[in-house]
Amino acid sequence: MRDAEDLTHIDVPLYARVAYAYYLGGLTQGEIAKRMRTSRQRINRILAKCLSLGIVEIHIHGESSMFLEQETSLANKYNLRSVRLVEETQDEQEFFVSIGRAAARFMTETLQSGDVIGFSRGRTLSAMLEHLERLELDNLTATQLMGGWNHQAGGIGGDNIVMRFSEIIPSKVNMLYAPVLVNDEELRRGIMREPYFLRSYEVIQSCTVAMLGIAEIKNLSFPQIKQIRPYVPPEAVGEICTRLFDKDGKILKTKIDDRTLAIAPEDLCKIPLRVGVAGMTYKTEAILGALRGQLINALITDTAVAAKLLEA
Repeated sequence: MRDAEDLTHIDVPLYARVAYAYYLGGLTQGEIAKRMRTSRQRINRILAKCLSLGIVEIHIHGESSMFLEQETSLANKYNLRSVRLVEETQDEQEFFVSIGRAAARFMTETLQSGDVIGFSRGRTLSAMLEHLERLELDNLTATQLMGGWNHQAGGIGGDNIVMRFSEIIPSKVNMLYAPVLVNDEELRRGIMREPYFLRSYEVIQSCTVAMLGIAEIKNLSFPQIKQIRPYVPPEAVGEICTRLFDKDGKILKTKIDDRTLAIAPEDLCKIPLRVGVAGMTYKTEAILGALRGQLINALITDTAVAAKLLEA
């Protein structure tokens, strides 16, 4: 018990009886108050005091309980709506299994009927689909947040992820049917004037949830990145939906902005729940930038990255 001196000034048997009735007896605070001919407010105060004095100690058991304190600290530091952590590992295959499972569980717990879910691209989102289970929700929509890359390997393109998601969790699909990078500004303007693109973009603007991969720009090795490498500013640390940002999360202007077909940064930041799904310590700087710039307001990552983010 944490404060033995205070216990001399309270009716310990009474407090213990109230605690037993609530935590083990299954009674509500209102039911206890009625039985003891007192107010519900007094019962609430007694229960709070039981915790502060150590009369009651709560132990949480579960596979992720060891991370709850770290998750809470991270959420408080970066004002995040939600945090999910997985055990750190140096094995990439093991990492994608664990983060995919955590992201799938998060979606199962979070999605609601009527949601419009936007997807970027990446291996973490693809891994999530491997563990996603069918949900019976009404009026869901899944949409791309960016155009597609040619020759996107491994089923990690946004278009592929949207289609696979809709097969697992029945959803309407909204496809851009456009490349993420076109040859010139005039072609981009022409596509953006097309009625099909305007309708698709309206759906993107209605997103309630965004599931976002975060790329570490310095280590990108995908073949398509060769197309943009000459245009990457030296201060760039990360990329979300083809938008490059610096260590503070500031979106950087580049020469390919006028050739890119993807959600605009201002529209991305209007999505109520923006979940970054990324890990491994080499991505820490990119994840930190996304947090500082509020490009994401929820995070699924590993404990090694979380520790570095808490130290930052």
